[in-house]
Amino acid sequence: MSSAKQFLFIVLTFALHGIANGQSCAGLGSQDFSDIIYVSVTGSSAAQGTTDDPTDLLTAIGMLGGNSDKIYMQSGTYVLSNALNMPSDAQIIGGFNTDWVKDNTGITTIFRDPNNSQTGPPRLIAIQCIGQSNFRLQDLTIRTSGALGQGVTTYGLYLNNCADYNIVRCDIIAGNGGHGNPGGCWSTRPDRC
Repeated sequence: MSSAKQFLFIVLTFALHGIANGQSCAGLGSQDFSDIIYVSVTGSSAAQGTTDDPTDLLTAIGMLGGNSDKIYMQSGTYVLSNALNMPSDAQIIGGFNTDWVKDNTGITTIFRDPNNSQTGPPRLIAIQCIGQSNFRLQDLTIRTSGALGQGVTTYGLYLNNCADYNIVRCDIIAGNGGHGNPGGCWSTRPDRC
């Protein structure tokens, strides 16, 4: 068999294998892929998450799973009053204009306001990833407000026990932490306290 025929045979085999497994090329070259949830600053929680009916960020996080594993965010500032919990096997990608073209001319900012700081220890987190894997944050500015309470620490991005993740072209800016608690004596010599 000639190399051209062998190549054609391999391509057709893979194409038929994909069709037999429920995969198709439908949507390639278009903007509406079934695995993408579209988010805008003005999106509503009742929206479908499509290019014509974008949803809000927190609703989009809840819609992840099944066929949906990507969130495309238009440029703008998205304000959160609680930490956003990043799930495994998901991507959040910013930098889309109002026509859903990826041009990065505007900034996509996830901003965590100073309300509802977490306790034990006191902290203010914009995005937290605890025990998650296979996730991606791309073309985002992640910013945390300054802390309001004493002893509050701020994190733009908090990672704990995570694996196989990508943070691509992101600016992560934590606000000022709160003033520390009054210190105690840390000397091993009692005469120094």
